[in-house]
Amino acid sequence: MTDYDRSKMDALRKESLPPPYQEWMDAEEKLVARLIPKNATVLDAGCGRGRIIPVLAPVVSQLTAVDRDSEAVSLSATVAAAYQNVMVQMLDFTAPRSARKFSHAICMGNTLGALEDDKEAVKALALQAQTIILSVIRKGTLPLRKQYYATLGVAHSTDADETIRSALWGISRAYSISDLDALVKPTGLKICEQGAVASLGIYSVARR
Repeated sequence: MTDYDRSKMDALRKESLPPPYQEWMDAEEKLVARLIPKNATVLDAGCGRGRIIPVLAPVVSQLTAVDRDSEAVSLSATVAAAYQNVMVQMLDFTAPRSARKFSHAICMGNTLGALEDDKEAVKALALQAQTIILSVIRKGTLPLRKQYYATLGVAHSTDADETIRSALWGISRAYSISDLDALVKPTGLKICEQGAVASLGIYSVARR
């Protein structure tokens, strides 16, 4: 096998993913549809291909989708073109420029697990929103994740904490509920809801 020769954004197309990943993404979309109230102002931190935009744009007041990957921004901008209340920016959300601009910040699709400094990322989200929603891959799913990398021919290594690293895609962490608790605690936010997201993921909601 050789390293996967398409972009990471191409690999994240829902229809190209194994069924457990597709079920996880479907469940994430249902989760945010339930948790985000009408007329909210939302930061989609690490928007990727923009798959959350059609879920939230019809009901929220303003949706700001940001990513630091130029391909992701381009793909999300194409999706956002159908909505007048969506702004897409190439921006690193871990370096916030303003405090508490949004009612809600969402970080979906294990974006958090793909960042080298997840602790600072959660602190940054807490500075920008009254409520944050974190959705990540759960620990205990390493065999399935490794199988996906192997199927695509992506060379990778793993450690005892179920973190996968590859030259192509960087870091991919997995979390337990207690791991999410530890990330949120320094922010001063209060966790108000947690649970499973299909078989692959978990989530936490924290509020000021």
